[in-house]
Amino acid sequence: MKSAWLTAACLALVCSLCHANGIAVVEFKKGDLINYATGGTIMAAGGGGSFQISSQLIQTYVAAADSVNVVSWDTPGIAGTAAMVGAIGSPEAIFSMQSPFSLTKNVVQAYRDFEQADLKYIMPVETGALNGTFALVTAIGLNKDSGKSPAEGVAVMNMDGGGRSVPTLPLLYYASAPDVYPLYPAIIAQADDYKIGEKADWVVLSSSSTDTIESSIIDAISTSEAFVSPYRGLAGILMYPLDASKVAQNPPIANTVTQAQQVGSYYNAGAGTAVSAIVSYLTGQGRQAKPLISGTVVNMTESTAGLDKGQITIVDSARKNTLVINYENENICATLNGKPYIMAPDTIGYVPNPPPVLDNSDLHNAFKAGKRPTMVVLGIEADSKILKTSSLMDSWKPIRKGNDCPETFSQPWLQ
Repeated sequence: MKSAWLTAACLALVCSLCHANGIAVVEFKKGDLINYATGGTIMAAGGGGSFQISSQLIQTYVAAADSVNVVSWDTPGIAGTAAMVGAIGSPEAIFSMQSPFSLTKNVVQAYRDFEQADLKYIMPVETGALNGTFALVTAIGLNKDSGKSPAEGVAVMNMDGGGRSVPTLPLLYYASAPDVYPLYPAIIAQADDYKIGEKADWVVLSSSSTDTIESSIIDAISTSEAFVSPYRGLAGILMYPLDASKVAQNPPIANTVTQAQQVGSYYNAGAGTAVSAIVSYLTGQGRQAKPLISGTVVNMTESTAGLDKGQITIVDSARKNTLVINYENENICATLNGKPYIMAPDTIGYVPNPPPVLDNSDLHNAFKAGKRPTMVVLGIEADSKILKTSSLMDSWKPIRKGNDCPETFSQPWLQ
């Protein structure tokens, strides 16, 4: 564990530092998971899945006495199989599921059946309420099933592939280093809601291209009037299995789990005072942050076809400012008063007041119900590892272009 990480900010976490088998860990309890889901929603750039569903997962599957170990990738002696585990597809699809936790539980079981091997570490997909919560709750559930303690069982690595949520797999840091993070096997599994018979359906994909794997997944899980997929728009996903010791060869975005937990703790301590605390904290963590607008959501459009796409308009009437966000699950770019202002991979996040926090699926449901949330929209600079990785920055160009955003990356919001 890096000494810089042991700061006052770390010590403010509602968790405890301990050692298990020589590996430094942070123990997350139920309250920490709620804080993570809260902070993950703020940092997810409008995506990452519903906070509402994430909090339901925690309340349903995590008891007060439960805990999970969150482990730094650079801990000496770390060993055992690690893999990225989460969910992929339309965030809206999860609202119709009775057992969303089965998505990740089933995909881990599929990996066990296929490889005849087990996992020791779960690597979160991204920073976001749902995929991060899936990682934490899945570890707790697997350890309960096996009767193992958090120290003996599955742990979550304190990192992820984006430092925010991303709309496509090639935008994850894991995809930029195929020599470290192998593409085979990539596995998807369905939720228990839609299985026929005793076991959930699962598929193993093999390709040397992340784009091909993703397009195959979207084809398999997308549902239309002409084709009702057995996945109903959302699947559990497991990718990049490797020995955890190899992560050190090219680590992704570090300390994201504890960062999101800390951001969430600030918000849950008081939404009205959270913005200044979050900005100060993230800036101290090396990611510039600042409020972009404080206003009311006055319009939101959305079309769902595999991924949720649309536009959000937020108005500050007092200052006569209008922020318009284009999103594809996640927020991709925004204009301020008609001029390009902020774009991915920088984060456009929401700090609502009054609570709760909202991702775009929650926001869309609220808007359809006639609610017009008030919020501070927060800009958060992308992690330096993302900004310095040319293959990832190149991968963002067609995403921005496909969402009517500037193809060339710039940061007017920081000027």
